[in-house]
Amino acid sequence: MTNSRKEEFAHDSNGSRNMKLSPAISMNCLTFSLGIFRWLLKASGKGLKKSAVMYRVKGYTSNPEPVYKRAREICDEFDEEFPHIPLWLGYRKSETVR
Repeated sequence: MTNSRKEEFAHDSNGSRNMKLSPAISMNCLTFSLGIFRWLLKASGKGLKKSAVMYRVKGYTSNPEPVYKRAREICDEFDEEFPHIPLWLGYRKSETVR
């Protein structure tokens, strides 16, 4: 994502799609995914680190905006529910945006 939410316990996303790939390489990549994680305080107390990915949003490289939008919606929902985990997270770990 372009605007990071880097603060303790905030949820954010990062992905496997590199926008700077040449067209010849990116044509081989039909899909990409964004991992949703939580920012945590490092053990040393100096700075933040990423948690393990809690949820994954997948979609097509030819239409990335809906995937980024859905990832941001999920981050917002996780932030609103914190410290509780949304009930639907108990039975789903990923979704595909078409």
